[in-house]
Amino acid sequence: MPHKETTDTTGILFVGHGTRNRIGQKQFLDLAQAVSGKLPHLRLEPAFLELAEPSIEDAVAALATQTEQILTVPLLLFSAGHAKEDIPSAVAQACEKHSLRCVGQTEPLQHLPPLLQLASHRYRQSLTATDLQIPIERRALLMLGRGSSDLQATRAMRSLTLLRRNTDPVRYAGTAFFAVAKPNPKQLFEYLTQKRDEELIVVQPHLLFDGMLWQEAAEMVQVYQGQTPQRTWRITPPLGADLALAEAISEIIITRLQTLHSLS
Repeated sequence: MPHKETTDTTGILFVGHGTRNRIGQKQFLDLAQAVSGKLPHLRLEPAFLELAEPSIEDAVAALATQTEQILTVPLLLFSAGHAKEDIPSAVAQACEKHSLRCVGQTEPLQHLPPLLQLASHRYRQSLTATDLQIPIERRALLMLGRGSSDLQATRAMRSLTLLRRNTDPVRYAGTAFFAVAKPNPKQLFEYLTQKRDEELIVVQPHLLFDGMLWQEAAEMVQVYQGQTPQRTWRITPPLGADLALAEAISEIIITRLQTLHSLS
């Protein structure tokens, strides 16, 4: 095992879900770099749970050269299977292999105020000057979540839709899920086109980075725009590597480390 250069710091394992999409991978790595830049005194290594490199084991191996313990920071929106089972299991196995101590894991982003502010910013980015002339009473917001069998995560996504509606008022706000939970995006889109008469429909995939799900949503928006030319369909970009989000994550890390140090 390589010689450890320091023994008095905690390494940060920054974990993303993972995607085969190169743009999405870069967005995650850019955010990791931004967070690392705000914490120059800490060693931070990015990793993907699946579908991309570096892996969790690779990142833990890199941290093992400079520290004896790590704090895991999962870059996930809600607390579901990945946060509760997959990431902790993979980290524990890697830490055991490299003789590192796991000192905990930060919570998913959930309804973090900077994240909500960023979602609102992305919503406004998707609108044109003409769109802004459409009254609130003629607008709809469709929030699309990744989806999970975890009821807590599903409820948190629905609560997010209510929070988004409070920030950017619309006549109708609905929630759909790409997988497992119901309704799925097509069911929600069909409801809008068949049962409601809003003129402006903004689709907001609640995703951190570009990838297969965002592309799927974009293709659906294009299809429904063609089917309902009397309406205006917009889609928001992913949340992305925003500096305000990086600042908020760095504050979460600092707070957690301070708590760990006070308990030691």
